[in-house]
Amino acid sequence: MTVSPSTYPQRSMQYRRTSGTRIHVPTLGLFLVAFIAMLHNFAGVFAAVAYAFYLGELRNGTLKISGLAGAFWIVACVAFARLILPSSIPVVPQVEEVVRFASFALFAAAITRLSADRLLSVLAAILFLSLALFPVSEATGLFSRPDASGVNRFSALMPHANHLGYMSAIIAVALLYLRLRGFSQGKLWFATILAACLLVVISRSSGALLVSVLGVAVLPISLKPTPKRMLLTLVLFGVLFALSTTSQAQFALEKILITDFSHALAKASSYTFGNQGSSFAWRISYWYALLDTLFESGTYAILFGEGGAAGTKDQAVYFFMVKDPHSDLVKATIEYGVIGFSVIFSTLLYVSWRIGATFIGPVVLIGPMLTGNTLASVTVIFPILITLTMLNKFAKGQIGET
Repeated sequence: MTVSPSTYPQRSMQYRRTSGTRIHVPTLGLFLVAFIAMLHNFAGVFAAVAYAFYLGELRNGTLKISGLAGAFWIVACVAFARLILPSSIPVVPQVEEVVRFASFALFAAAITRLSADRLLSVLAAILFLSLALFPVSEATGLFSRPDASGVNRFSALMPHANHLGYMSAIIAVALLYLRLRGFSQGKLWFATILAACLLVVISRSSGALLVSVLGVAVLPISLKPTPKRMLLTLVLFGVLFALSTTSQAQFALEKILITDFSHALAKASSYTFGNQGSSFAWRISYWYALLDTLFESGTYAILFGEGGAAGTKDQAVYFFMVKDPHSDLVKATIEYGVIGFSVIFSTLLYVSWRIGATFIGPVVLIGPMLTGNTLASVTVIFPILITLTMLNKFAKGQIGET
């Protein structure tokens, strides 16, 4: 196989004319992949592979191994290496993890063919579609799902409201950064940022709120300081404060503020994680119990983990597991051990920093992984990859019609 780091055939950039309107097929295809991913995780994996093949990946002996694509090839290799080591986890779910990460690599390579403007248009379409479903949800209860406390929360087409919140938060942070860099072009930018911010609030996700705050917090150190940028940053903090007073945001904030850490650790010791009045407190107790059990399992488990997919409730590698860990940092440690965790997240941090948006890149990629299961979720990882690629395109000046 010949490895080509950056050059690809150009056949994919084609149009179709419908009723006098030119449709850019790769852009429409990307939207369809993201749409399918929202409906079903592994259907999204297959759609991504088909899309990548359509755009030329895995054909003509070419394979992109740099940037985001290279990072996820490394993650796939970590999953494959763990697959061939002894584990109590069945082979099939471990193979599924390898296939999933490989599809992310192919997807990340394929979308580099589209310009920043086209990637932005796909993100905007996803957000506008989600926002359009909110009135329907309020009127009928459709497109909402109950969370762990039994409260129905708007999730649009996504499996959970947190997924909607994470996607919206990372897009909002990225576009705010680009706006401060002076890349904003017209009403679409403003409307997309507004839609993203509204969806963060509507989702009532404390994790999404955390990502938003992290993003705004690193803006001043991600940009060359100018009076205008500092003023805009202060305005953004003011907007966040105003949004935090809404009932939806208060719902998300309370899940963090009412956490009793000593009570959470006591719950972890007794493996009774519920009835803490806060999903964040539940996470703290659950994370502690999971990691404590891993580190009590011996040197082999500590170094190499329990195996791919061990951090999912379907495998329940520990007797008390009732849910996924709700943190990719914890999940990766359980599955791939200290060695695998170090390789995966050092790689992801490095490549997200190299995107060209300084601290914004790591916030976009790693932020949702702090309190969510996004590393193995096409629902969120595809918008993350699109957003990071868009940021990289703007950094390189690759904005126009490609």
